[in-house]
This record gives sequence, structure tokens and C-alpha cells, in this order.
Amino acid sequence: MKKMSVLCALVLFCAGALAVEAGAFRPVTDRMGRGLIERYDVKAKGFGTAEQQKDVELAAMIVAGLCGSSRDYREGHGPFITEPVKLILANLNEDGSLKTPAKDEVATLAWSAKALKSTTNEKYAPLIEKIHARLKHPPAATNLEAEAQKFAKFETLPPAEQASVLAVIGHAIKDSAKAEVTIDGKKVLLGQLVLDTLDKAENKTGMVTNDLRVSALAYNLANATLSAMK
Repeated sequence: MKKMSVLCALVLFCAGALAVEAGAFRPVTDRMGRGLIERYDVKAKGFGTAEQQKDVELAAMIVAGLCGSSRDYREGHGPFITEPVKLILANLNEDGSLKTPAKDEVATLAWSAKALKSTTNEKYAPLIEKIHARLKHPPAATNLEAEAQKFAKFETLPPAEQASVLAVIGHAIKDSAKAEVTIDGKKVLLGQLVLDTLDKAENKTGMVTNDLRVSALAYNLANATLSAMK
């Protein structure tokens, strides 16, 4: 009985420590959200450069991140949500397809659906369902261990590789946040690796890099990780 009590105490202690670490990370996600909002151009009604302001996938990433955060941003919070949502809707047909071909149609549709769903606006539900019907395909196989090792070197990667590994880990994090991976010979939870790596990369202004797309992906991954680590 005494051994069992000690074991239970250790489990509770570890769980508490993990919760404190995750809780301490929330100011980082708050800064990440504010950093993205600060990149919104009120006059142009979009994020980033003139070219980025027309990027539906990027707009959807940012909306999904802001509305999916602990801050629960919604359309009523301002044009930094309503205008990108308008952009998303303007580029979708009634059947859930894209009006204009995209570089990565699947990713653009997936982010569009996620963004619209994250607003919790029920009027988008029929369109989201139609988009999801177009996205039914088997998930790609992922070597989680290899991707985790790559993610551990996040700050040394070029932007394209940063975006790629963020997307891969982002797809896996919901079901694998508490999976163990080996980094430098040590076992660590994937979710903890994500929090530690993004905490180190975030430069106290909310951006993990100067690349807006990478920062938007990182913000979404941070939010998803915090949710999965509860």
C-alpha cells in the first residue's frame, strides 16, 4: 500500500509539473497571436505583403490560429478576423471547391475548412461539410521519430523546411503529443519537444521567424499542442 501511495504521488507530481510547463507557455502563444495581428494591414484588409494579402491559405492559417487559441478570437473582435474570412469565402464555390486553382489545393481547402470551423459561426457549417467531402483521402504515413529529430533543429532549418516539419508535426500532434521520441539519446514527449522548441524560437515579439507563413503554422501547432497536452 505504501509503495502504491508513493507511485501515485510521483504520477501526480509529474502531471502537475507538465501542467505548469504548459501553463507557463501560454504567454508565448499570446505573443504569437498578437504578433500576427500586428501584421494585419487595416487599409489593405490583409496580412503581410501585398502578395500575401491575397493568399487564401495563409489567411486561413491565421484565422484558424487566432480563433483556435486560448484567447478565443471571433469575428466580433475585429477586421483581422472578418476580412480574412471574407477572403476565404470569396474564393470558395458553393460546392466547396476553390474558384481559383491553388498551388496546393488540398492544403488550401483543409485550412479554409479549419478556419471557418474555428469561428464557431454555424452558418458556415454546410460549406465546411462540402469541403470535408472533397478532402476524404487516406492520411500520409509519417516517420514521427525522424520528423521530431528534424523539428528539434528547427531554428537551423530554412523556411521551406520549417514550414514542412511544422505541417507534419501539426497533423500528428493531436494523437501523438504524449508519444515518446528520442532526441540526442534522451526520451521526451513530442508535445514537450514542441513547447520547448517553439519557446526557444519565439523572439519575444510573437514571431518565431520573419516568415509570416512559418509563424502562422507555428502558432497553430502551439495551440494544438497545449490542447493535446491537457
